[in-house]
Amino acid sequence: GEFHACMTFTHLRGGRNRFLEFSDPILDVNKPAGILTRLVDGVPVVSSLSDLAGKKVAEVTGWAPTPDTLALSTNKCTGKPFHGYEMISPTVPQGANANDVSMRMLLE
Repeated sequence: GEFHACMTFTHLRGGRNRFLEFSDPILDVNKPAGILTRLVDGVPVVSSLSDLAGKKVAEVTGWAPTPDTLALSTNKCTGKPFHGYEMISPTVPQGANANDVSMRMLLE
């Protein structure tokens, strides 16, 4: 059968494609994403040139992109893929905001 689900779907690479077939999105693929890092004395803890090897990366649980999307992505500053990182999917307590949970992990 066919299902109509989301009027503003932006097609991303990753897990969703393995389970469903999606039509073309109506939105452009123009939504920038970034990796947040702490600053120490004004200097980023994770360099923009990093491939993330040996780092822990926390996703915002329940939000796109899915954790496997990072594995399919390249660092736009170096043109090289991200690899060798540990992906953490934090548990979001009932009634909590997933963005806040991930931000707390970053700042702790």
